[in-house]
Amino acid sequence: METTYPDTQLLIDGRWRDGALGRRTAVYDPATAEVIGHYAMAEPADLEEAVQAAGSAFAAWRDAGAYARGSILRQAAVLLRERADTLAPCMTMEMGKPLAEARAR
Repeated sequence: METTYPDTQLLIDGRWRDGALGRRTAVYDPATAEVIGHYAMAEPADLEEAVQAAGSAFAAWRDAGAYARGSILRQAAVLLRERADTLAPCMTMEMGKPLAEARAR
């Protein structure tokens, strides 16, 4: 199975997008120094927007009960496990981590 490293964006206020200035940085394979992908660079304006969004989201999180928060965290763990075969090769490409360890089953 050939894996392609994803070009990533910023996740701010529930939306994936490029940074305010559209700058990107390369991700290198540590074994070959080959560029395998790119990620969006956050600017101060992006960080301010992210802090504001986090503050707004925290109010709802704070008011949710412990069982509701636990359910959300368990669902996040389920999604990570379901996507391990996609995520693990990316970790291996970007960090040189052995694939079996990246899968961590």
